[in-house]
Amino acid sequence: MNIIICDDRIDDRKNLSDLLSDYGEKKNYEFAITAYESGEQLCEEQSALEACQLLFLDINMQGMDGLKTAMRIKEKYPKLLVVLVTAYMNYALDGYKVKASRFLLKDNLADTIEECMDDLIAEINKNRRILEFRFVEGTIKLYADDIIYIETELHKNVFYTEKGTFQIYKKLDELENEFNDMGFVRAHLSFLVNMRYITKISGYVMTLTTGKKIPVPKARYAQVKREYMLYKGEERIKIAVLTEQNQKNRIADYQDREEIYERQRRKMHDYKNQLSTIQTLIKNGHTDEALSFTQKLTESIAVEMSAINTNHPVVNAVLNQKYRSMQEKHIAVILKVGDLSGRGRDCDSAFQFTG
Repeated sequence: MNIIICDDRIDDRKNLSDLLSDYGEKKNYEFAITAYESGEQLCEEQSALEACQLLFLDINMQGMDGLKTAMRIKEKYPKLLVVLVTAYMNYALDGYKVKASRFLLKDNLADTIEECMDDLIAEINKNRRILEFRFVEGTIKLYADDIIYIETELHKNVFYTEKGTFQIYKKLDELENEFNDMGFVRAHLSFLVNMRYITKISGYVMTLTTGKKIPVPKARYAQVKREYMLYKGEERIKIAVLTEQNQKNRIADYQDREEIYERQRRKMHDYKNQLSTIQTLIKNGHTDEALSFTQKLTESIAVEMSAINTNHPVVNAVLNQKYRSMQEKHIAVILKVGDLSGRGRDCDSAFQFTG
């Protein structure tokens, strides 16, 4: 599968590329990942876009931002699945406007990328369903999402596809049944249209990405528009669900930070009292008691700081913090930790935490 990442930050490009590579290795998929640093640069790479199945776009890029880039690319490549990636949540509805398939927040990509990719690959496989037809031109296999629309002409039906036109002696009613649940709508007695290629429906006219305009009879107009809105609504719901999940994750993160702050505030209060005690003992000449108190305090701090040791300072800080939090809540903890010395970004996969 050909995947493109477009982001003007090199660290973010690498992080996403590594996450996708890890996912591919875990799920046994082969990904060819290409990275670009600007929307302008990407839009010039027509051959790469033609071969691409999945595009990750950073919204907040300098110059042409991700939304403008997505809009321009979608006009020419409506089948291409686009995932918008950003550090800001308030772009979710804009993602719907440019027909993005997903919306991800940068600060929790590691938590959401697997579910996102599972859904996207399932969607790609569904849309890439292979169908075989006996055309006038011979027996030909087509992908469902390569078919733009089918039009009745005299006693034949003509398939207008990405690969050209093909004629078949088969009733449109039969074809409509065959394309059931594949995203096609009967716009007219003579037209069966792939909704993926519709740009708008208004004034009893359906406009496709190719520029083709198809009349929609008044008797069918309400039903056709309803089916199209339901089709687009499914995409909007997916974005809304992901946005809600991202919101919950961010709230949980903020709560964790507040908990850490409150714990640190309590500790500072305790340390202040402890220092005051030591100072009082020394002033009153109780030096031995002050030294004994200081030694006990030092030992307790050492135990608290090194309850868990992975040989990785950052992971030590995180795990000890979580461990102390669970102890305070009287939650039993089983922790399995490997030696993470020398490990970088992938260290999160090297331990299990069960409460």
